[in-house]
Amino acid sequence: MQRGQLRFAGPPQALLRAAIGKVWDWIVPEHALEGARASYRVCNALRSAGGIQLRVVSEQRPEQSE
Repeated sequence: MQRGQLRFAGPPQALLRAAIGKVWDWIVPEHALEGARASYRVCNALRSAGGIQLRVVSEQRPEQSE
């Protein structure tokens, strides 16, 4: 669901198959968090010792240089 609208109709296994190769874990420095959120669909963010660990949904791997 997104803004009250159903975004996917089908069994959970089909949704998981559709996400293969499109979900990325990425660590960014804290100062780059807002830029990453502006550039990518961030579905999770967790503060860690090395920076902010993001889980990103994207067709391509996020740029690691941000």
